[in-house]
Amino acid sequence: MSLIGAGIFLYIVFHSSDTTDKISMKTVRILYGTFTGMAIVAALILLFLRRPPYEKKKMNQSYGELLGSTFRMLITQEMLLLAVVFAYTGIEQSYWTGIYPTCISFTQQLGNHTNSYLALNSVASGLGQMIAGLIIGILGDHIRRIGREKIVLLGTIVHLACFVLSYMNFPSRASIEKTDSSGHLWTPNLPVTYTIGFLLGFGDACWNTQIYSLLCDAFSHKSSQTFAIFKFWQCGLSSAAFFYSPYLELQWYLLILIIFSVFAAASFVLFEQFWLKPYKRKVAPMQNKGTELPSSPPSYSSCASGSFSEHIKEAASYKRVTIFQMDRWDSQLLNQDFLTCMNSYFALLFPSPISN
Repeated sequence: MSLIGAGIFLYIVFHSSDTTDKISMKTVRILYGTFTGMAIVAALILLFLRRPPYEKKKMNQSYGELLGSTFRMLITQEMLLLAVVFAYTGIEQSYWTGIYPTCISFTQQLGNHTNSYLALNSVASGLGQMIAGLIIGILGDHIRRIGREKIVLLGTIVHLACFVLSYMNFPSRASIEKTDSSGHLWTPNLPVTYTIGFLLGFGDACWNTQIYSLLCDAFSHKSSQTFAIFKFWQCGLSSAAFFYSPYLELQWYLLILIIFSVFAAASFVLFEQFWLKPYKRKVAPMQNKGTELPSSPPSYSSCASGSFSEHIKEAASYKRVTIFQMDRWDSQLLNQDFLTCMNSYFALLFPSPISN
């Protein structure tokens, strides 16, 4: 909705000021003043919102330990696999928010009112994101049955179509400087331009909704570290793309996007099919009441490592416990003897614990 509202506002301002490809200082002051005022109002509203009634919990880790665990998690196998996915979202974000609007602005054959065209492209991208979000939200149960990877593959196909259409519709130098050249296959035209903007927003929503869903599902016990790593790769690659984009012609930027999109889709499917789903298939209801397990074991011990931990993880495959949850418990077990550790785990996994 923000893209749609901002695009409509920009179109009204540019159209009423009768600007072509140059923006007067009066229009600049209007834009900066309006957006600055809205940012201040939004910050004040957020500041005075009532806090949700969360239960205050004492942190088990200091900020230094939390930072250290984040860096350790950064180099794990699953995070290195997902790094390709996170990196692609950053490069793709830089394209549809910066490079593609630049191509519209620098392509003279689209017309003289390129600033208005940029505003309408923002509306088209916002509509694409909104429609994709509505479809995924309405079909939530069906989406879960067909799998996240299918939605990601749909987003990949949509984005690949966008990149091919961009190559056909815009000249090579459009991402660097103003040009009167034609596109690689036809003369640049507005219907194709807005269609690309719509599909870029649609594909972006497909990718981001499923990434958030995957991270919440697989790393719910380490959500802060996981999303920090996600933003690290996304923002880092987006920033890097903005740095090298002024020196690359459009076709080379599109080639980088195509390569990353294919590898990102493959990485997402590999993680979903061969890493996460095998764990989820081991999850079964508890034998007795079927109640949810507490977030931590009733007592703590130091036997988190070694063969015993592996036996516990094997036993967990028959209960309502995931490998990720067992790993969380492992990090909490401190300073008790081996037999107490057995009691702690088996009290949760089986109806009757082992006693001394």
